[in-house]
Parts: sequence; structure tokens; C-alpha cells
Amino acid sequence: MAVTIQEDYSDWLDIRGVQIEGVASEISGPEEQRVRTLYGRKFPVIGLLAQVPAAIVKVLSKVRWYRIVPQKMYFIDNSLALGHRDEIGLPPCT
Repeated sequence: MAVTIQEDYSDWLDIRGVQIEGVASEISGPEEQRVRTLYGRKFPVIGLLAQVPAAIVKVLSKVRWYRIVPQKMYFIDNSLALGHRDEIGLPPCT
């Protein structure tokens, strides 16, 4: 899989962010519950399911959660040149 994390820029030459190449795998069980709890802390309105509208609860019940293990990462900086990226060293996976 591939992921890009960046702000929303109106000009491509301003784009700076991170690109990740790696492997994604679905999580379930206790790990999924831990991730849902963390997500609820970040977005408190979701963390309080008893107070969330039923339509949102229904949609959230269909969400599948994934772990991403990066194999390569790059810092992109189009202000240096369009498509410029520098590889970020990653420690070996154990």
C-alpha cells in the first residue's frame, strides 16, 4: 500500500509531507478495541457512543481497521523541485 500525509495545499509547489510504502493488515479483537479507544480519545464525539447519532454508530460499526508497517518512507518537498523527495531511513523490522 501507499500513503501520503500532507496538509491541503492549493499550490502543488508548496506541498510538503510524508509518503509511505508498506504492508497493511487488518486488525481485530483486543488490538482493534485498543485502536477504537484511541480514536475515541482523539475525536471525543465518537468516543461517547451513547451520545452519538444512530446513523454515525451504524457507519462506525462497518469500519475496518488496519495496521500499516512502513517499508520505505520519504519526505516530499515540492518547494525544492516538483516531485522532490528524500528517503527517511527506517530501522529494520523485527
